[in-house]
Amino acid sequence: MSAFRYILYAALIAAFLTIACKKDYATDNLHRGANIQYIRFTENNCLETYGLGKTLTTDYRVTGYELNDNELTLHILYKANCCPEFADQVTIIGNTVDIALDANDAGCYCECNFINDFTFLYYGNGAMRVIFRLRDIGQSVYTTHIDTLLNIQ
Repeated sequence: MSAFRYILYAALIAAFLTIACKKDYATDNLHRGANIQYIRFTENNCLETYGLGKTLTTDYRVTGYELNDNELTLHILYKANCCPEFADQVTIIGNTVDIALDANDAGCYCECNFINDFTFLYYGNGAMRVIFRLRDIGQSVYTTHIDTLLNIQ
């Protein structure tokens, strides 16, 4: 057998092993559905600050979305401690996006309204269920504040 054939067979075997054994961490079910993949959380500035005990929004909602070149950004309104250390966890199953946000206390005694962004790669069209859960200061469990159906076009 010629040296060329040995090199060709070795290259084919190496290519097969590389493809067959590769683990794509982005395809983890916690971060990727059939047409959706979570990219990032963007913390925007606090909209307004109040001392503890003042009334803030109780109207948690998706205030809008932007879809640009398969990058979908959801804008979500909620209240939390005014200087939290947010920790996000997103689970995607099919066309359902479950956002769980932990607003850890950073030692501030105030609250504020936030409109923060959650960005995804989105290759679908149509209905997307969005669930938003928050665990705020002193809470041991997440509270569901949003469970809505968006028509993404």
